[in-house]
Amino acid sequence: MDDCCSLCNTEGEYTTLIIECSFAVQCLQAEKNWLVWRVKTTELPQLLRWLSRAKVSRFQKHVYAAVVAGLVYCIWEARNRIIWQGDQASCIRLIEDLKWRIKT
Repeated sequence: MDDCCSLCNTEGEYTTLIIECSFAVQCLQAEKNWLVWRVKTTELPQLLRWLSRAKVSRFQKHVYAAVVAGLVYCIWEARNRIIWQGDQASCIRLIEDLKWRIKT
């Protein structure tokens, strides 16, 4: 297995799992737009720090946390489908799947 990201075909497989590859950033931006979430960062540690310090309702914090956790899981799942099943990454499909999972 080479050192290339399965989702965005750039160097560094591990960056995908911490939401830094271009595919993951595109998916995160789509989710932030869906939630009208105005946080600027795209890095996981900063997102989690923002969540812990944000002055929003407990419900909003839980929704944002669920979205971040769900997004990381869906990115990991998409990566595995590419590696093991030869599937193709689709940000739109990933986002629709995540929205469905969050709503149900």
